[in-house]
Parts: sequence; C-alpha cells; structure tokens
Amino acid sequence: MIIIPAVLGANAAEVKEKLSKVVGHTEWVHIDVVDGKFAEPESWHAPLDLWEIIGIPKVELHLMVADPIAAIPEWVNSPIDRILFHMESNGDKRALIEKIKKYKMEPGLVLKLETDIGAVDPYLREVNVIQLMSIAQIGAYGAPFDDRVLAKVKALRQKWPNGTIGIDGGVSKENIGQLRDVGVTQCAVGSAVFGGEDIASAIQHLGGVSISSNV
Repeated sequence: MIIIPAVLGANAAEVKEKLSKVVGHTEWVHIDVVDGKFAEPESWHAPLDLWEIIGIPKVELHLMVADPIAAIPEWVNSPIDRILFHMESNGDKRALIEKIKKYKMEPGLVLKLETDIGAVDPYLREVNVIQLMSIAQIGAYGAPFDDRVLAKVKALRQKWPNGTIGIDGGVSKENIGQLRDVGVTQCAVGSAVFGGEDIASAIQHLGGVSISSNV
C-alpha cells in the first residue's frame, strides 16, 4: 500500500510550502483542487509552476470541480502525471478519460461515499485508478473516517482484482490496517501527515511503514 501526502491549500504559496515539505519523502503527491461549487470551501485552483519545486515527486491532481473537462487543459504545461475526477461531476466521462489520455496523463475516477460502486463498471478497463472517498463531506482536512467505505472497497476489489484502488479522507494509523485488509492499494493522507511539525516522522510512522513502502 502506498501512502500519498494530500496537499490542500487556500493559495499557491500554501500549496508550494506543503509540497516542499514532502520532497524526498514520497514517490507521489496528491493535490486537491476545490472550486467552491462542486465542494466547499473553495481552495487554490489555478495552475502554478510546479517545476519551480526542485525534486517534486509524481503528481496526481484531484479535481473536486463541477466541470472537469473545462479545467483539464489548464494543467497541460504543469508536471501532472495523473488526473482524478468525480463520477458525480458534469460531462461525458468517457470523453474526459480520452482527453486526459490525449495529454499523456493517467485518468482516474473518484466516487463520493454515497455513490454506488456500480457507477464505475463501464470504465474499469479505461482508468488507472479508482479512488473512493471515505468521508461524508469532501473538500477539507479533518473530516472523520466513515467505515461504510470498507464494504465498497471489498465490492470493487471483487470486480477489479488487479486494479489500483485509492482511499481519500480520514486515514490514520487506527484504520490503515483495515484498509489494507480489504484491498486498498493507495491512501491519500492529509491531516495525519501535515498535522504535526515533523512531516518525515509522520510519514514513516503512519501504520508503521515508510510513505512509499508496503504496509
């Protein structure tokens, strides 16, 4: 299981500061973009020159936006490796997947907690990651983990045995073992990584593993 620091910021300076803190400690970083419409509160959501950050890891962008197909072209010149967009957002999902691939990035789907897992069935062969939200309200750090997601992971793992399944929201050392046991592949982690002063220590001790090693 891979633990990926989740970066959420109100402005570009805050995003860059958090990114700089995880350089050298992770293979991937997860950046949340919230438009204030699809989810609240509104975050920084304009492209920035991520190339300025020396040693930046691979980047997956989590678009919590109402119209992702309009937002995607803005990121073409940034070092984005993967774009995750919501099943609940507007637009033709297959067209979104094709647009992301056109720009040489990996596509991934995200489902809110209440969205039925069957919604992803038509796209299982077309995406690299499916991320399940494990909190009831998306868009901010600190929301409590909702264990209803465990049954969803089990159901998805049965139909997608070799796929990359991600979890986002409320991940901690108390629940990471459960997530591993039901088949989660990667976890986006915000508060448990950035909540203290020693980022490297938080990463290393989350679940007793290194950020980029197996749980």
